[in-house]
Amino acid sequence: MCGIAGIIHSSRDTVAAAIRRMTAAEAHRGPDDEGIHECGGGSRAVGLGHRRLSIIDVSPLGHQPMLHPQTGDALIFNGEIYNFAALRDELISQGVTFRGHSDSEVLLMGLTLHGPSYIERLEGMFAFAFLDKRGGQLYLARDPLGIKPLYFAATSDLLVFASEVRCVLSSGVVSNESDSAAIGTFLAFGAVSEPRTIFKSVRMLEPGTVATVDLSSESLAAGMKPRRYWSYPNPSDGVDSEKLREGIVSTLDGAVASHLVSDVPVGVFLSSGIDSTIVAWLASRHTSKLRTFTVGFSDQQEMSELEAARATASEIGSTHKEIVLCSDDARDAVADWITSMDQPSIDGLNTYLISRSVRQEGVVVALSGLGGDELFCGYRTFSDVPRGYQLIRRLGWIPSRVRSAMASTATAGKSLRVRRKAADIAACSGALAAHYLLRRRIASSVELSNLGVDVGAVDREQAQICEASLGDSDLQASDPIASISRYECTHYMRNTLLRDSDVNGMAHGLEIRVPMLDRRVVELAHGIPGTKRMPSGRADKTLLRECFPGALRSRLLALPKRGFTLPIGHWMKGQMRDACDAAIASASECAILDGGAVRRLWKDFIDAPESDRWSQAFSLCILGWHLERASRSFNGVSA
Repeated sequence: MCGIAGIIHSSRDTVAAAIRRMTAAEAHRGPDDEGIHECGGGSRAVGLGHRRLSIIDVSPLGHQPMLHPQTGDALIFNGEIYNFAALRDELISQGVTFRGHSDSEVLLMGLTLHGPSYIERLEGMFAFAFLDKRGGQLYLARDPLGIKPLYFAATSDLLVFASEVRCVLSSGVVSNESDSAAIGTFLAFGAVSEPRTIFKSVRMLEPGTVATVDLSSESLAAGMKPRRYWSYPNPSDGVDSEKLREGIVSTLDGAVASHLVSDVPVGVFLSSGIDSTIVAWLASRHTSKLRTFTVGFSDQQEMSELEAARATASEIGSTHKEIVLCSDDARDAVADWITSMDQPSIDGLNTYLISRSVRQEGVVVALSGLGGDELFCGYRTFSDVPRGYQLIRRLGWIPSRVRSAMASTATAGKSLRVRRKAADIAACSGALAAHYLLRRRIASSVELSNLGVDVGAVDREQAQICEASLGDSDLQASDPIASISRYECTHYMRNTLLRDSDVNGMAHGLEIRVPMLDRRVVELAHGIPGTKRMPSGRADKTLLRECFPGALRSRLLALPKRGFTLPIGHWMKGQMRDACDAAIASASECAILDGGAVRRLWKDFIDAPESDRWSQAFSLCILGWHLERASRSFNGVSA
């Protein structure tokens, strides 16, 4: 796990200065080593930078940028290749000689020998840049699910790319103008939706994509050719149930085993949930030195996962650490958490806290159960969205305004937020993806419109992205559960969970690995029809429950889905009030938004004795803090 940075420009002086600023901006991602390589690429100069968090082959032989001794090809790589040992053996049989034993060297040699098609052999999480010195081309690639980020900005004479947005901006040659559409998606969902970023000039490379950049092209932007090398498989009905369960167990077991490979200490995030319990249980079968970690809050005993996780740790024989915090500890960390953000997000404080605590225990790699809900139907969206979609289709003859009014009446007595959300869903005449996105929203259409957001544009763009994940299949009609699984992976998981895991883990120099999202597991799960993934019609991860009876105690299965809930709304009205007032002032000055509406929403939240609209108010605070930080830079150069 590391931070990568690169720039291509006609001016060697510009490249030399920019790559040093960029590499310094990602120092937190790689505290163990730093490297810079500069070379020519036709009429253009190329600068590659790297910050290293040493995990496999911690010796100097793992230093990056890594250069091929014969060809001069260069690689900067962020992530892990879990099948690197097998690939290394293959390359040795093909005559390749290795100096060290890192997965980075395996990737460099494989790409030099086989070209960009070698990416399809990789099992792992990654984002990398490979400079084909002889061919005069640069390849940028990202893993199939988008576990590792890769941001870029391109013009005719400039290409800048990096692991974080702030690194791209620190080049000093990229505009920091805000993207109004990105702000709209953030206020709607609590996170900016890919491929946009909060800045108009910066975009994300699509997951499962390799982009070829011709260094001699008249225009670098026009000469950047992306190719998708991976897509979701379609479900197959002809799967025997017993063989299916055996396949899930063996595939997940293999994924966990491969994710344990490391030359530095490894731990597991362990909660009372099904996913992390399975990961820890499988990990205990492959190592006798397993360390597990659970976070609990002393002032939230009713939500505590400590007892259940402690029992699991005792059963699997792990060395277990309970990290007990209080709400004040979390509140005091908010300022540092916000500073560590690369893009605005209302989620991730919990990941920030546990990552900080685990890293302080000397652990450098942590396994997470992230992905189980999306692949094996653990969210209510899997049951509620298809049911609501079918109901609205049957009521399609009723005008949308009337349906909306009926929903408001039916939810009388509920909070304003619930009534508005119900009205939005009832009025929806769109496809399944549109219904899913409305369910995932944190703000209603009325609230977003009042703030100045182009709600129609946000809805259309996000629906197109979700529907594109279905490819040319008819899943929306034939298998709505499989469709929602793709939507969850493409939207909520990618934009919020994976991005927050990367940023908040790397803020502390901690690599978070997600074996549930191993490509083999993902392809197996997405190949299972929805009727077999959710046979009972309940979103309770039935398949995982059936596959791992040895790991999941009956008492554990009876526990409700939980997680610690921080009293952020209370903090905003109390100890954080002054900071929030300043953030709201900054957000209200944003030209994209209606300043009066911003201030009114904040006042309504403050005046309400109890309010479930804290997430909307908090999103405006987060946006205000982000805009204030961006305003302190000029052309991306930090003040």
